[in-house]
Amino acid sequence: MILRCSRLPYYLYCLRSHALNQIKLLQPYNQLFTAVFSAKESLFKALYPQAGFYFGFDYAALRHLEPDNHIMVFELIKPISKAFPKGKVIFTRYYFMGDKVFTLVAV
Repeated sequence: MILRCSRLPYYLYCLRSHALNQIKLLQPYNQLFTAVFSAKESLFKALYPQAGFYFGFDYAALRHLEPDNHIMVFELIKPISKAFPKGKVIFTRYYFMGDKVFTLVAV
């Protein structure tokens, strides 16, 4: 299953009501929120050395979600550096182990 995303405020850019209904069938609702938050934190940690400044959750939007493959795709909404301009797409992976979520961003 693939869920396409559009812009919404803060770090939960793709969570429209129709997507939420589908997501509820796949993972507990709070787990997905945690996974998106964790992926954004991982994104910040991966890009901060390039950026050299603190940037917020509004710099990246969740554009694509593949729950079956544990993939989230983010798009930069604002430029971070020459290597990471506005529009750059970054893939992340996420995994649940019990009540824990692990996220990976490789840039």
